[in-house]
Formats: sequence, structure tokens, C-alpha cells
Amino acid sequence: VVYKPELQGCSKHHLAALRVGGESMEPVIPLGSIVVVDLDDREFIDKKVYCVNFPQAGGDIAAVKRVQKWNEGGFILISDNTAKFPPEISHMDWKDLCVGRVVWMWRDIRNI
Repeated sequence: VVYKPELQGCSKHHLAALRVGGESMEPVIPLGSIVVVDLDDREFIDKKVYCVNFPQAGGDIAAVKRVQKWNEGGFILISDNTAKFPPEISHMDWKDLCVGRVVWMWRDIRNI
């Protein structure tokens, strides 16, 4: 359940929610947070946070990453937790890489 005003104009879009299963976007998006992805918002904006198809163990998983255009072609997938997760290059076309833009986050703050 998401309070509609929080979605600022996205409430009639095709939205999906997913629980973040890793630490790569900490501290901005901590492990266990729920993010809402606007599947209709696939316009590339440099250094914004997207849900992307991320190669892992021979298949793709949905990953939350900050995305930057790479001058040599492709995109740089950036984790906010750069100490543990270095940037990775993706040579995928944007239409194949991008699942949608992350527009909202819900997290437990009891341990803060």
C-alpha cells in the first residue's frame, strides 16, 4: 500500500514493487527496503536510479542501480556502496537494460 500523493503523478502508471535483496545501494536504499518501479518511465536520465536487467550466474536478475552513460558505448551501472560494489559496464541497449525508473522507497527505520 502506497499513499498516492507520494507517487507524484505516477499512480496511474504501470507500477511494480520489489524488495531490495542486497547491500549495493546502501546507505541510500538499505537491504530489505521496498522500492516502487515505474515500468512506464524508461527515459534515460544520467545518474538516476533504475531497475535494470543485471547479468548474474548465466541469467538476468532485477537490480537497482544508478545508471550513467558510458562514452565508449553502453552504460555504467553504479552502486552507492562503492566500497563493496565497484561500477560495472553494460553493453546492452537501453531498451533491453532498463526495466523502469525507481520512483519511491519504503523502509523500516526501527534500527536507525
